[in-house]
Amino acid sequence: MSAKAPLMYLELIEKRNSGFVKNGTDGTAFHEELNCPNIRWIPNSGFKAVEEDHNGTKTIVFKEIRWIKHCSIIDKDEQDRRNIKPNRIEDKIPFEKGFATIAREGSTISLYDYLEDVFYSKDSKNRPETADAIYRVMQLDKQAEEIDESDIEMADAIKLVASLRTQVSKSDKSYKYNEERLNAICTVCAVYADSPATKFHALMSLAKARSKWFLDLVVRFEQTILTEVTHAVELEVIRFDGNTALYKDE
Repeated sequence: MSAKAPLMYLELIEKRNSGFVKNGTDGTAFHEELNCPNIRWIPNSGFKAVEEDHNGTKTIVFKEIRWIKHCSIIDKDEQDRRNIKPNRIEDKIPFEKGFATIAREGSTISLYDYLEDVFYSKDSKNRPETADAIYRVMQLDKQAEEIDESDIEMADAIKLVASLRTQVSKSDKSYKYNEERLNAICTVCAVYADSPATKFHALMSLAKARSKWFLDLVVRFEQTILTEVTHAVELEVIRFDGNTALYKDE
């Protein structure tokens, strides 16, 4: 898949101060307060507006749509005709820390289309004002111009993402990706994409536009993993054989 696949950046609309402030940021220019759930689940069924032509007269009708994992169709009537059933365990759409990033490629095409069209999106085309909006589409290019963050912070975020790939050949600009770490960071940042190139592109965009948020989330996640592994080694739960971590027999 191409790294040029369309990307959609989403954020929850409802955010409010909770009184829970990150240690060390209270009273500083980098005040950081919890303002939304760590995970917000978006319903996987809803409605979208469709324009229909009846004898030359165009009307807007509301059609029920539903996202089912590994299903390329979001039209609920068509799913029912094909006997495609939802799975309440797998058909989950999480927003991590109030955000999600979706690439329109491969297995995430239907998820992209669903989140773009369903009335839960404030930017859904021909959405009625009475419908409940849960999230909105972010314009990261515009936000990147307005964000007042230090150049060093942005450079650190870009450097972190850049470390996820290595150039194999300069002639054809081919790259090798650290896919295990890349996939882990995408999961933490709620990035939905198929190819390593698209995942890398999405993370780089986030790193540039929301440097502080990105660094804080990723660094805290990786420090937690490092701490847990260190404790596991100290407690002799795991051992290393070369570059491979193994559980001890007992």
